[in-house]
Amino acid sequence: MRKDLNVYASAVLRCAGLNNGVELAPLLRKNSLSNFKRLSQQLSNLESQLDKADPEKIENFCASNLPSGWDKVVSGHLRSIISLKRQNYVEAYLQQLHAANEMLRIFADPAPRTGNLNPALEAINLDLRYIARLADRELRGKGQKEDKLEDAARHLNSVFSACVQSRDDVRKQAMLGVANNLFKIYFQLNKLRLCKNLIKTLSNKGSPPEENYPIGQRVTYKFYTGRLNMINNEFKAAEADLEFAFKRCNRNSPQNKKQILLYLIPAKILGGKMPRPPLLESYGLTQFQGICSSICSGNLREFTTAMKEHQKFFIRKGTFLIMEQTKILVYRSLFKKIASVVKDTKIPLDKFVRAFAFLGVEMEKAEVECVLANLIYSGYIRGYISHAHSTLVVAATTPFMPIASIAK
Repeated sequence: MRKDLNVYASAVLRCAGLNNGVELAPLLRKNSLSNFKRLSQQLSNLESQLDKADPEKIENFCASNLPSGWDKVVSGHLRSIISLKRQNYVEAYLQQLHAANEMLRIFADPAPRTGNLNPALEAINLDLRYIARLADRELRGKGQKEDKLEDAARHLNSVFSACVQSRDDVRKQAMLGVANNLFKIYFQLNKLRLCKNLIKTLSNKGSPPEENYPIGQRVTYKFYTGRLNMINNEFKAAEADLEFAFKRCNRNSPQNKKQILLYLIPAKILGGKMPRPPLLESYGLTQFQGICSSICSGNLREFTTAMKEHQKFFIRKGTFLIMEQTKILVYRSLFKKIASVVKDTKIPLDKFVRAFAFLGVEMEKAEVECVLANLIYSGYIRGYISHAHSTLVVAATTPFMPIASIAK
């Protein structure tokens, strides 16, 4: 094993000496040994040998073959791999955290540096979040408190602060990758309010401009800011962010594009833009078809059926309440159709009651008034309700405003 570790350590030493984070990153991932075997057949037995190794021997070896700081990064990384193979996830997390802390010390060293360690920093922190989830699952199985993901967030906040405070433009460029990692944790922990400070900091004048970051990181960032805008009912902003993420997402990542569409489609619907059936079919998102059809036709019964049929899907994806908001568009389409048939600016409320009854929906006149009042207040209908005559009075021109002009 020593011969194999010598080859591995030499590769780490060479990359670390050059501050070559690009080549160093795959050597510090949880599957680093598998990756490295593809680069050197000399390491074909290292992973299985490592599983049987004494962790203290690993630490002593690293101390003897790597410079101060890097020896602790690599020993923590390798010991984390040993624990992962043994499915001891809490211990794996503690060892990964040890490696991550040492990596942060190296990264935050203010001494002038050539090269770029950002990819290596991101590699270690990505695995820290991944292993933290496994550790929490192990703790949950033992009936103990799940606290490793929160602990990982605290570490990542320290990394983010180090990026912000750095006077080195290259090190500042690590900010977005760290923020994206934190977004993922905050969404998993349902602590979305903590995202606000990250966004504010990234928008500050002293932060690198958005276009300076790698496109993959920008796509991830827009995906999360788009979701946050959806939650805050800022649908136009959400559509812009999610549209950016979808168009620039790698075409060879269909699952990622589908994940973006899960939120982009509701944002577009609320802006009056219905997705084309071929798009829904190509990404396996036909759950939206019945809802879009009912919005266009004003068929409330079809909408109710579609929502009930796919309720579990939308709840699981966190979009059920947003999809429920599209119901107002069904009402708008229905009332618009009734108005086109009546061909008058004064429409008796009984007409709407009978239309609902025809669709199999029993609705009292007072309920119809409530729905109409909401549409008028929201700006979808230009008019007012004459309670004395039980009539909806609409504007002579453009009584039903285009959805796109109303969307927030």
